[in-house]
Amino acid sequence: MQSVEHEGLQNLDRRFASVLNKFPSERKELFERIAKRLEQEVGQQIYMSGVNDYSGKIEGWQKGRVGTGGGYAAVSAVRGKTGPNSPGAITNYLNSGHRIRPPGRLKRSRVHVAYVNGYHFYQYAAANAEAIAANEAEKLADELAHELGGETA
Repeated sequence: MQSVEHEGLQNLDRRFASVLNKFPSERKELFERIAKRLEQEVGQQIYMSGVNDYSGKIEGWQKGRVGTGGGYAAVSAVRGKTGPNSPGAITNYLNSGHRIRPPGRLKRSRVHVAYVNGYHFYQYAAANAEAIAANEAEKLADELAHELGGETA
């Protein structure tokens, strides 16, 4: 069953690639739409995961990106500052989990676990990414068909 779906997606991708190569600006626009929708999906998954982000800071750090030629769409933490307290590092700690440092000699820790589990909001958003991309591709195909004088489904 998976191979049928996979082959169908490959055929769909080939057909869209041939159409979109004729319309390069529409291809970039498609990936910009997908990046925007993925950014919204990651924000929704952050909210639903239970991360204590009442100020919206973590969600605000997530930005959609598009390849220079419009060949891919992705969401990641904002670029810029690096290091253990950077937006990218904190996003990674929250998404994937992190270890807890052992207490010092003089101070006894209140925490009694060795590892904090992650919230995995990127993985949950990735599960919906294919549907988002297909939906946006269908919308663009309908728009192109309408522009070319065809009928939409």
